[in-house]
Amino acid sequence: MKKKEIKIVLNRLRKTLGLKTLFILIVLLSFNTYAWFVFSNHVDTEMGAKVRAWNITFLQNEEDVTQSLTFDINDIYPGMTNYHDEVVITNNGDTNAVVSFEMNSVRILDTTYTVDANNSSDDILDMLENDFPFKVLIGVNNTILVPFSSSTFSVDVIWNFEENLDSVDTLWGENAYTYNHTHPNSPSISINLTIHIDQAN
Repeated sequence: MKKKEIKIVLNRLRKTLGLKTLFILIVLLSFNTYAWFVFSNHVDTEMGAKVRAWNITFLQNEEDVTQSLTFDINDIYPGMTNYHDEVVITNNGDTNAVVSFEMNSVRILDTTYTVDANNSSDDILDMLENDFPFKVLIGVNNTILVPFSSSTFSVDVIWNFEENLDSVDTLWGENAYTYNHTHPNSPSISINLTIHIDQAN
């Protein structure tokens, strides 16, 4: 708008509204504009800080998953094909992250082992690796995630034939067979755990 046009508009407004009313209107418009500007800057800054500080993506079979995970192994038997499942954890942020995990519970056939006062997460992990004719191996290949890097959390179940453990294989194989037939809709092994992602100092 040209200066001449602005003067004409202001003169018309002054005649119509009066000088006091026009002054109050200009002051109110000024304050509202300033308040909107300050509020917008504040919100943008907060949102930017959150996104910049932390951005972790969990991928399992190309789908986002939560930090609490359950792995179900349907059938177990001596000489079974090795079971393998994994979760890829990607650090999409710009700060280092530390990956760790803890067991919550494991059900093997009809017995459940829970982390409590008597069993720590490490106790259950040790039991899964050493106390059965099959081995359940759980771990993460990289505990420190630098920005834009990935780590793989994996679960493996291996049950090879062992000549010196033939009777144990037979006993557990029969138990697994019976369980699968009496619980056709339940997995033989169900593992529940929590993956923790923390910002590195």
